[in-house]
Amino acid sequence: MRERAISAAVLVPVLLVVLLLLRLPDTARWYMMKGRRDRALETLRRTDPEADAEHELEEKFAAIAERLDFHLVPVRAAASIGG
Repeated sequence: MRERAISAAVLVPVLLVVLLLLRLPDTARWYMMKGRRDRALETLRRTDPEADAEHELEEKFAAIAERLDFHLVPVRAAASIGG
C-alpha cells in the first residue's frame, strides 16, 4: 500500500505539469520562422494582451533575420507589397 501512495504522490505533479504544458502555445518566434505571421500575432496577443503585438513581432522578426543573416523587407512593408 505504501508504494501506491508514493506513486500517487509522484504522479500528481507530473499530471499537473503535462496539463499546463498542453495549454501553452508555441512561441511567436517559432511561428515566424515557419512563415506563419498570423499565428505569431495571435500568440503574442494571447500571452500579453496589453503589449503592442505588431511592434513586438517586428522586433522578433528582425532578430530572427539577423541571426539567420537574412536581409529581408520589414514585416509591414512586406505586408503592403503583398496586397
